[in-house]
Amino acid sequence: MRPDIKKNVFHLCWSPDKEPIQDAIEPLIEYLDHNLQTLYKYLLRRNFKTLLAEIWQESLEEFQEVVSNSDEVTSAN
Repeated sequence: MRPDIKKNVFHLCWSPDKEPIQDAIEPLIEYLDHNLQTLYKYLLRRNFKTLLAEIWQESLEEFQEVVSNSDEVTSAN
């Protein structure tokens, strides 16, 4: 899941300023919605909650990486 989350977070963070935020965030929301529904359906609740926490952590790490990389690019210029 991480590569897809990374791709969607990157798309969201680097979307053009003129693009409405709803359009920029839509791929990430659709990806998470589809996959979380599937996981919820097939996993035991305890396992789903554990996995959900991991996915949330993964998403936050991806946002943090994009922000850190953005700061490095800004500092270099």
